[in-house]
Amino acid sequence: MNKKGRRWYWVTLLLAVAFAVFYLEQRDLPGRYLNQQHEIGLLNEQREGLRKLENERDRVRRRVENLNTDPLEIEAAIRSRKRLVREGEVVYRLEETPAEETARP
Repeated sequence: MNKKGRRWYWVTLLLAVAFAVFYLEQRDLPGRYLNQQHEIGLLNEQREGLRKLENERDRVRRRVENLNTDPLEIEAAIRSRKRLVREGEVVYRLEETPAEETARP
């Protein structure tokens, strides 16, 4: 390649790089890319939350089905709601103390 050809090569390459940088700045492509990555992260969090909710729904659905058929589950639900105990059972109730009371000497 002669000197004139090399010169045009470098001028063309420089113009192409300058145009690419100008285009990136005008279109805010780096900002758009970061925004897309943030949105993908939010989407993944939402999918994880959805999966947890579906698991919880299935667990509750099984428990409701057991309430219709399982006598032990029925008894446990009634005892829990009515706060009933069997004869001879001892119930220990633990209550949290407010943070202010525990901080005092």
